Amino acid sequence: MRCCYVFLLIVVVCTTIASSEFKPNPDVDERWERFKVKFRKTYANDAEELKRRKIWEKNIANIDKHNEEFKEGKHSYTLAENKYADMTKEEWKNHFKGKRPSKKPKRKIA
Repeated sequence: MRCCYVFLLIVVVCTTIASSEFKPNPDVDERWERFKVKFRKTYANDAEELKRRKIWEKNIANIDKHNEEFKEGKHSYTLAENKYADMTKEEWKNHFKGKRPSKKPKRKIA
């Protein structure tokens, strides 16, 4: 009997995971293709591209929302898509680790 409950639990978990898979929004297909061309994006395989597409869709949704709020006077600046739009915030931070200029001004040696 306990074995049946464990099996049932596994089936429920697998079904939940399968049903929550990311499905790209077809309304932004052309925009995605333009992004890849503009920034010369290529991905190792379909799974990687799907992962990047998911991140990109989330980021452009945030950009679009912010820019709509700008039109309503809620912000003083607009946002735009750039070559990092397919990266998470954490990936972006890690990409630039150690690449920030020093806060101290460099001394000139006379």
